[in-house]
Formats: sequence, structure tokens, C-alpha cells
Amino acid sequence: MQFNLLGPLEVLVDGEKVPISGLKQRCTLAYLLLNANKVVATSRLLRALWGEQAPPTARKMLQNAVSGLRVTLARHAADADDPEVLTHAPGYLLRVADDRVDLTRFQAMVEDGRAELATGSWTSAASTLRRALGLWRGPALADLTEAGIDWPELTALRNARLAALEDYVEAELAAGNHHEVVSELETVVETEPPRERLCGQLMLALYRCGRQADALGVYRRARTALIDEFGLDPGHELQRLERAILNQDPGLDQVADAVAPARSASRIEVARETSAPPAPVAEPAPAAPPTRPTTERKWVSVLLVQTDQLRVPGEHDPEDVDEVFRRLTATVRDEVDRFGGTLHTTFGAVWFAAFGTRRTYEDDAERAIRAGFGLRQRLGAQAPRGPGGEPQHRIRAAVATGEALVTSRPGGAPGEVTGDVLDACLRLLGSVQPGEMRVCETTRLASLGAVTYADTASTGGDVLAVRPEHEGATVSVPFVAREREKATLDGLLADVQERRTPRLVTLLGEPGIGKSRLISEFRVSAETSGPVRCLIGRTPRFGWNAPLTALAGVVKAYCGISHADTTGIAVQKLSSAVHDLVGDADTAAWLLSHLRPLAGLQDDVRGPAAVDEAFQAWRRFLEEVSARGPLVVVMEDLQSADDTLLNFVEDLDEQLGPVPLLVIATARPELLRRRPSWGSGKHDVTTVTVGPLPPDATRRLLASLLVRHGLCDKPLDSPEQHDDGGFHQDLIERVGGNPLYATEHVRMLRNELVPGRELAVPALTISCAGPRASAERSVRLPQSVYNIIAARLDTLSRVEKSVLQNAAVFDRVVWADPVTEISGLARDEVAEYLKYLEQRGFLVRTRQRSGHGEFKYEFRHSLVRDVAYSQLPKATRADKHQRCTRWLAEAGGGAELLDHHRGRAAHHAETAQPRTGSS
Repeated sequence: MQFNLLGPLEVLVDGEKVPISGLKQRCTLAYLLLNANKVVATSRLLRALWGEQAPPTARKMLQNAVSGLRVTLARHAADADDPEVLTHAPGYLLRVADDRVDLTRFQAMVEDGRAELATGSWTSAASTLRRALGLWRGPALADLTEAGIDWPELTALRNARLAALEDYVEAELAAGNHHEVVSELETVVETEPPRERLCGQLMLALYRCGRQADALGVYRRARTALIDEFGLDPGHELQRLERAILNQDPGLDQVADAVAPARSASRIEVARETSAPPAPVAEPAPAAPPTRPTTERKWVSVLLVQTDQLRVPGEHDPEDVDEVFRRLTATVRDEVDRFGGTLHTTFGAVWFAAFGTRRTYEDDAERAIRAGFGLRQRLGAQAPRGPGGEPQHRIRAAVATGEALVTSRPGGAPGEVTGDVLDACLRLLGSVQPGEMRVCETTRLASLGAVTYADTASTGGDVLAVRPEHEGATVSVPFVAREREKATLDGLLADVQERRTPRLVTLLGEPGIGKSRLISEFRVSAETSGPVRCLIGRTPRFGWNAPLTALAGVVKAYCGISHADTTGIAVQKLSSAVHDLVGDADTAAWLLSHLRPLAGLQDDVRGPAAVDEAFQAWRRFLEEVSARGPLVVVMEDLQSADDTLLNFVEDLDEQLGPVPLLVIATARPELLRRRPSWGSGKHDVTTVTVGPLPPDATRRLLASLLVRHGLCDKPLDSPEQHDDGGFHQDLIERVGGNPLYATEHVRMLRNELVPGRELAVPALTISCAGPRASAERSVRLPQSVYNIIAARLDTLSRVEKSVLQNAAVFDRVVWADPVTEISGLARDEVAEYLKYLEQRGFLVRTRQRSGHGEFKYEFRHSLVRDVAYSQLPKATRADKHQRCTRWLAEAGGGAELLDHHRGRAAHHAETAQPRTGSS
């Protein structure tokens, strides 16, 4: 007797189908087969057959179904080994040989194929996995799913089939058979766009087939699907693959030999790993294989959430508790993911999530608070209500921020987080009352302005509310040395007014460099000097980044719609504004039908057609507004925008009529990584780079800030300020021309020299390499500055970041030879990575050259070097300093630098705890 689940349910005897009568009987057999040779509790079977609405006679009906199955199986039994249904407390067990169920055979064949894949037997692995996939006759239990069955086990089976397909394609690609898999991949990816591994495999296959444009199209569609459905960008591997295709990386054309190599990673993984910088000439050496965990010191925000909702009524059946637990965990994971955190583990009714482990964000503390606040509301809404309507279960939440040791595991799986910050959060949770949320002092200081706190003890705060994103944002940095950039914007606005032609200008600059301050100054000047209206829309920092959110901000700004307005008032304001703009009733009705969902005033169907119509309505809206007078539309933080929105903004000037409209998009340099040809070849498109302030301008900015906060009563360039032991010069170097860095450093000094809670900012001390010094030095810097730099470092791939950290270990000036010795990578590859890090703005080329004629590099900003070094664990530092010592001794390096590395290696070897992971 043979059972087939991988398609419509079938029971075969000698090739003939055995009829199983009744839907409940077929469902009972299917569920027992999914759990073959395992005891299935009666309560689970009842839920599988009827869900939560089981009738009073459900148990009797289940017994009848089992009885009918026993009769059918016994009627067709040929020997004692044939399957049978046994009663086994607390339910039933279907005893059946493994080779009688197609699902079990599939699983065994997939394991064999993966074992062959691990040894590099590409052809054999492909054949085995193809046979396994050949067992599928359609979706698992297709006939039952058509009848409305939707079990979690079926989703797991679907994912198992896709994973096996990915392994099969990996083997074929490794063997060079990309032409054979392209057609099948295109079909599967069309229905599974969020499956990043499949998308990457299709991109690689298309590229090898000479279809580069189609490969890039796959990436764009995958990214759009991921953002629309989950609010996430593609993973680093898929981004690196896209960059490698754009650079026509030679590594993408390499395939494996027919003979099995001594490694388990696929060639597509090699291509991804080697494609990070432009055209590296050698793949990373085995010193840093892609399957090895990495350990770093990072500042993280820890969120603990506790609830007593696991107390189910009755006898606390473990299966009922498990069901409630899984439902609550799904809610917690959903909210944590929304704000960029990672759900690490649970213990009892406490969930532990961390923000800043997988990737540092500048606002991890705020993200953790928003996630905890959202969970307090969502879990409270799910709790049963008492007679008075109050929730019977209350939620406790706590957030703590501090330094931790983070071990990242391959594949993006949650890693380990250790440090005092965990204990601090546990202690804080113990002091939280039901229904409350508390944060530590560091977290409170890092979230001021975004969160409303109760007046409590100085050690932390009760979270009362979180403000809508961007609400009340102000720019208070003095306007210094940006006259040239402002004059450019003024000239573009005058040109738009004179020619009545729309124009797009992009302001590119690093975080904190002053883009928003420049926009603020330009806006005030434009609105006071003439009849110019300025509207601002922002790309959200977290949550699901729909392509229309920034556009909605512009509409709301024109109509005067605020977060405090009720839906009725907001609709009234929008309707009044549209009818005032458009005299034609039909056109006004059309505009309102698309602007209402765009502005979030009614449900929005986010299909492609709906988005396209919303774009058309928004364009018409801009035309009508700008027809009444010059209009400036600012789109902030475009580097985080959806691809659909980027396409729309880039082509906006070509889609509009002859109206005086200036569109200003602010973005970080990451935008050019995603869109290297952004705005190229268009006469009405301009890019303005906002760079660091020169030293004199930085000095003037610091003088203004120091005077404002009462720390200095004389300009920094006055004679009285010259004899200060280099303090001011050191401050200027640490600021590095970044206005935000200047502001935060002065606030930190103000708080430490003249304590005042109204100016308090979280600060930390990090250990730095101390170039050419006998000992490390400590640097005190604001938490916000550290977060900005750490967030930039986390935009690098694992290998790129490792090369930068190795450079930070060596010295202020670096080149390929010493970094090669420290990292163990190939020398030519290191040279390419250094060039790439220069392109990304982490390094700057010097006029010095190495013995091979290559340029040497310095860190563009000293704090980047400091933060990169501080993230290395002590054991890793000891190893890298020891490598520096060996290289300097062989290369005849300077005695001072050699003594420095020798001393650092000995010091860290004594103080380090042994660990298995390293950077």
C-alpha cells in the first residue's frame, strides 16, 4: 500500500487507487500521514478538522472517521507490515513504513542530494535532487486545500519543496548548466518574488546567458515585492550580486570543475562574496569562509516584553498553551521586524528582542521603544476583556541600551548577545507594573523628542506616548559655509520661475552633514522673498515603506492636515483644497478618489494599477498647485525610498507640463549605489554634493556652539584660545566637518562640564588604536555620533567591513601589503577592496605610494577608524596586532610602530577571553 501526499491525496494498492470516502476521513488520514509514526493528540486533530469552531459532536465524528480508515486499511492489507491506525494516548498514531509515503522518500532523497552537494559532486547532486522534485504532482494535498484546508504543515512542505529546488539549481549552476534552468527559474520566481535565493540564482543564470538587463530587472521586481509585502530591502547577498552584475564582475562567469572541490559552498555563494567591490580579481581566501560566525562589540537596545496571556482557562493543557504562545510570538516577531529588530529568544512568557545586532541603525533605542509600545497596544487588544471592558491580561515592557558582544551566525539566523545590558533590562522589567513600559536612562536620553515620558526617577522613565515620526522636527544648527550650495538652489528656483519648466535637483550628503539645514535656510529665503510655496514629504525610517508615503506628506502639508485631525476633518480639508484647485467637478472627483487613499484617509489597494493611478493623481495635483505660483517640493531621505517611487521621481520632470516646479530630493550616498546612473543624461536634472565643512568653517561653527552653551566667551581663533593644549584642534579633527557631530560633541561637553538634564545626551567611551603610541587611547563621543558611524559601517558587506577594521588596526596610513597580512586575503583582492572603500567615502587617497606603485590611504574621518577598531573583540585585536608585528619585523617597519603593535598584542592576549568567532 502506497500513500502520496505530494499532490492530491492518493492511496494506491498495486497501482490502483483506493477510494477514501468523506472529506473528514480524507483529512484525518492526511493529517496522520503528515505526522506518520508520531502520536497526534485528539485536540490537534479536532483543530485540524474544524478549527476553533468544533461542533459538540466533533469527537464522535472523529472516532467514526478513524474507524472508517481502519476498515479501509484492513480490507487492502496484504501482510503484517501494512499500515494501521492505532489508538495511543492522548490520541492516534498511524504506523507506516517510510518507503510507503512519498513525502518520506522525498525527504530522504533531498538529504542525499545535499550531502552530494556538500562534497562538490554537482552532477550527481543535481540528478538526485531532480528525482526528489519529480515526486511532486502539484501542491501538497491539492484536493484538500481546494476544499478549504490550510494547515501550517502545508506551508512547511511548500517551503521544503522550494528549498530543494534552490539546491538543485545551485548544483546545476555550479556545473555550468545555466541555460538548462533559466526557463524553470523564470516561472518559479514569477510566483515567488520574495524568495531571495531563487531570485539570485535567476539573476546569475540570466547574466551568464548574456541577459544582463533581464537579470537587473529581476532584482528590481524582487525589491519592490519585498518592500510592498514586508517593508524590507533585499538582503546584503542579493544587493552584492546586483552590484557585481552592474560591474560585470568576472567572478560571476566562473563555474565549478567537474571534479569535486574540497568545499561545501556553492559557486553562486562565491560569486556573491567576491562581488562586493568593483571587479575583484580573486575570491576571498578560506581564512574567512562564508559559514563562519563573526563576533563584534556593538551598542544595542534590548527589549523585554512579558505577558500573562499564556494562562489559558481549564487544566492548562500544554497544547493549548503552545497554541497561545505561537500566536503571541507571531505578533511579537511581526512588530519587532517592523522596526528592524531581531527576536532572539523566549523564556516562559517573556520575549527577548534586540535592536542593532544584525545591523546598527542611528535610532535603535527609539525603534526598540516604538516596538515595545506597539506590542503593549497590540497584545493588550488581543487579551480577553473583563466585565467592565478592561483587559484581563496586562503587558510589561522594558528597554535598556548598552554595549554587548554580538555573535552573528551565517544565513541571518539570530545570534548570541551577551553583556550587562541584558541583566540591566531584566532588573528594569522587574520594577515595571502591569500595563507599563520603562526604559533605562541611556535609552531615555537617546529618544528625547520622539517619546513622551512621565516625571519619574532620574534613572529612567515611564513611556507615556510615542510621537508620530518627524513630528516637531526642528533644525537648530547654525548655518555656516553653505552659501555656495544655497546660491545654487536659489539659481535653480529662479530658472524654474523664469522658464516655467519643472526641474529636479538631488542633494547628496552623509548623515548629519547639513542637508536639512540647507533646505531650511533655502525655504525661509524663498518663501520670504517671493510668492513661493514649499512642501515637504519624507520617506519613513521604519515600518512598511509603501511607495506613496512621501507623496502623502506633500498632499497633507498643502491641505494643512495634521496628525491630530480626525478622519472626518482631514477628508474635509482635502476635499476643500482639491475643489479650490480644480473647478471641474469630474476632475475633482477623480483626484479625490485617488488622493484619499494616498493620504491614508481610506483603505488603499496597493496593486500596481492603483499605485500608477495614484502617481497620475499626484502629478496632476502638483500641476494644479504650481500653476497658481512657484512651488518647491522636497522629498527627504530618498535613499530609503521604494524603487517604484525612485522611478517616479527620476522621471517626474518629463511627465509634468510647463509649470514652475522645483523638486529637491535629499539622499545619502547609498542612493548612487542603488542607482549609479541617477539623473544621468537629463538637462533638467542637477546633483549637488554637500560635503564636509572646511576646517575654518568647522572652527566658526564650534565657536558659535560653544558660546551658545556657555562654554566659551571668545572665538576659537583668538590668541587666548591658542594655548589650550590642542583641545580645540582635537575637537575640530573629531568633528571632521560634520555639523551634527559638532552639535552633539558640544552638547556632550556642556552636559559633562555644567550638568543640566535639559541638555543631557548619552555618551560612551571607546578604546581606539592610538597610532604610534605605546598604549591604546580612549575617546569619549556622543552615542548618536557612534550610532551614525556604526550604521554606516553596517552598510558594508562582511568582507568589506573586515578589511576596514584591519586597516584601523594597522595605522593611520594603510595600503594593501599590511592589510593582506592581517586579513589573510589575497593581496590583489585587498587592493580592490581599499579602492572600493575609498569610493564609499571611508578612506581617502594620499600622495604616497607603496613599493608596488599603489596609492596609500588614510581614514577620511578619524572617528570612523576609532569606531571600526572598537568593535573588534580583545582576542581578535590581539591576533591582528600580532600579525602586524610579524609583517613589520619582516618588512623592516619603523621601531615605534613595531613596539606599539607588539605591546598591544601582549596586552590583549592577557586580558582577552578565548572565543570561537572572530572578525
